[in-house]
This record gives sequence, C-alpha cells and structure tokens, in this order.
Amino acid sequence: MRKNKKNKCVNKVRSNKLEKHNAYSYIEDIDVMGKIYNISKSQKDWIELTRYELQSKANVYEKMFAEYLINHKIEFIHQAPYVIDGKIYFLDFYLKKYNKAIELDGQYHQSMSQRSQDHYRDSMFKSIKINTIRISNENVKSDRMIKNILELNHIK
Repeated sequence: MRKNKKNKCVNKVRSNKLEKHNAYSYIEDIDVMGKIYNISKSQKDWIELTRYELQSKANVYEKMFAEYLINHKIEFIHQAPYVIDGKIYFLDFYLKKYNKAIELDGQYHQSMSQRSQDHYRDSMFKSIKINTIRISNENVKSDRMIKNILELNHIK
C-alpha cells in the first residue's frame, strides 16, 4: 500500500486485476446473461452494454475489493445483471458459490432516501434467495476489515 502525508491510503491497487478478471470471465458472464428470461433482444443488448460500461467505470474501491477476492481465490461476477419483476439491477459483486451479493456503498448511501432504495433493492434480491452484504467504501481500504466482514458472512 502506498502512503503519503495527506492521505494514508492513496491507492493500494497494484494492478489491473479486475479488468483482467472481467476479460477472462467473459464466457461465464455471457452464460449468466443468457439466463435472463422474458426480456427482448434489445433489452438484453442494453444490459450487456450497460454492464460493460459499469465494469469499465469501476472505482478504486471496487478494484481494491476485487483484488482481495482474486488474491484469496474467491470467485465472483462483477456487475452481474438480474431482472426482478421487470426491473433491471446490477450487482457490484455476485458470489455464486455463496449466493450472496456484495454492494460497495459510498457516502451517498447514507441519505434516508438512498437507504430506503437500498433496502427495497436488497428485499428484491432476498425474494430470489440472494442475500446482500453492504460494505462501506471506508471498510474496503483494509484487507483485515474485508476479511472480517466476509468471515462474519461465512465467506472464505
């Protein structure tokens, strides 16, 4: 981890592991998207385009979290698309083996309106038996914090 006087954690991401992961897992990801039923071809095309845009715009926290998962050999799908009751959602990280979603939350998730939206979204995923784990961006800065959060949620 690089440090400077102004900011303890400038950027601990040392590589483009997330980008490499996304490129490498393309075939599996297409399989996941192929399981989205009851939508038109144009909607599927929009989902694929939007998903890859979201992947390409991954912030530093997503990259740090993904690097942790990759380094600890925890399989995931980045920006996994789901259609629930006709609404399209993207999960920051989907851990298929554990059937859990990981959502990384920045400051804007602290507002009451956003918390309400997040709660609704989490309940939608719970309705299809996917539990959501929300992690603040601040907690992603420390491998120890990530490890503790994942272990508390039975992810190893």
